[in-house]
Order: sequence, then structure tokens, then C-alpha cells
Amino acid sequence: MTSVVQRWLNAMASADIHEVKDQLEDLTKFVDCAREELLASRALANQMPGMFNAACSLLYAGELHRVHVESGLPKWVLADRENSRGDGRLMPDHLVQDLSLEQARQLLSGIVADDARCTRSRPVDLLVASVGACGDDGMHKVSVGIFDRQNMMVVEGEDSIVLRFEADLAANLISGQVIEATLYTLSDGCNYIDAVTMVWPSYSPLDYVNMY
Repeated sequence: MTSVVQRWLNAMASADIHEVKDQLEDLTKFVDCAREELLASRALANQMPGMFNAACSLLYAGELHRVHVESGLPKWVLADRENSRGDGRLMPDHLVQDLSLEQARQLLSGIVADDARCTRSRPVDLLVASVGACGDDGMHKVSVGIFDRQNMMVVEGEDSIVLRFEADLAANLISGQVIEATLYTLSDGCNYIDAVTMVWPSYSPLDYVNMY
């Protein structure tokens, strides 16, 4: 798609359409950005929320806990083969993965306190601010801020939030992306997300707020 847009821009510039010709360099940078971020967003759609966040969701009052633990099922299904849940939420389209309660506890051991409990949950838009290096626990700490889509800016007065992601997700997270998800805060200060509905690229049009 981006290659088609680039060819169209070049054709318009060659035709001496000054609105394009005068801004061709900036427009080309925008297309290059779109090429990178569309691929990243597509990859994230197949990866979110990641194993760490899924384990938290399973153990600490998240969507997976409500659906599968409270209903008596000891495992959760990360995705079906059709990548469709019917409710718009992004789920991976690779092979089905199961995570037992014990596996979830082992994954979170040393990161989340054993006696942690969920103290707050809320649907939010999260603006990616920075992606940290891989830590000793194998996770990348990603700094995000609560994003106000009506004013297209980070909410003032809100503290920066740290999330954790595996390397394959962190590799596709780019500063400026906006993640629509449910954010949970645990009593030990750890945060996690689930129910991801969209990962918006950093160049999302301002009028996307009117879609809702």
C-alpha cells in the first residue's frame, strides 16, 4: 500500500503539482514512517498482550481470570485459529497457546508479589513514550502515559506508567503509538494490560476520535 502511495506522490510531483512537489520530501518521510509502523502494528495485533500480561490477567482479576478461572477452567486459550473473537479484541493468530495457573505463577515469580491483588482497572488509551532495554527478568520495561484522545495529548497530572513486554513485542513498540486496552494496577505497584482492542500508529489522523 505504501509503495502505491509513494508512486502516486512521485507522479504528482512530476506533473508539477506544486502542493505535492513543494512538500515531496516531507511526504516521503511520512510514507516511510507508515511503512514501518503498519508492519509493527500488524505484528503487535498477532502478539498482544504477551505472556507476562496474560499471566497477570489469569491470576489477578483480569479478563482471562473472569472468563476461565471463575468459570472453573484451569487454562486460557490465547487465540483461535481464525483470529476472531467476535468482540473486536486483538488476539494472536498463531497456534493456540495454553497457560496453566502454575505456569503463570512461575512466569511472574520474582516480578509480582505473591500476595498482590488488583486495586484498580480501567479502559484507557496508552501513549508509548519509551521502550527500555531487556532486564534481568527477560522483560522490557515500556513507559506509557494516559492519552486523552479528545485533546490528542497525554493527560496532565498522571504519573508515567511502566508496563512489561517480552522481546518480540518490545521490538515492534514505537514511541508515539497508542494502545487501547484495559489497564490494571496491582497492590505491589505492578501494572499490566489485557483486552487490547487496537494499536494505533503514531501518525494516526486527528479525526480518528470521531469514529467513536
